Amino acid sequence: MRKFRFHFLFALTTGVLLALMTWLLRSSAVLTDVFDFIVFIPRITVMWIFRTPHGAGSTGEILFWALVFGQAFIFGFGLSLLFRRLSYDDTVA
Repeated sequence: MRKFRFHFLFALTTGVLLALMTWLLRSSAVLTDVFDFIVFIPRITVMWIFRTPHGAGSTGEILFWALVFGQAFIFGFGLSLLFRRLSYDDTVA
């Protein structure tokens, strides 16, 4: 567990920051297309689960933002593994 502490903390921080930034910038007209591209998988998943284009009210929105956080968490975890691997390759070479 000690070995992966950096990865989990980095992923948690990335997940919170990206989900918060996405939530804050969702109403920006300039970034609407970028927002739709970033949250494509959570949006399709919520639409598939609730069988409606907009989710099912507050439950659908909570699930949507939980999936956005999960997606950002996975992205952050992968990024931390990449950083660790790149720093390991630099010390070995």
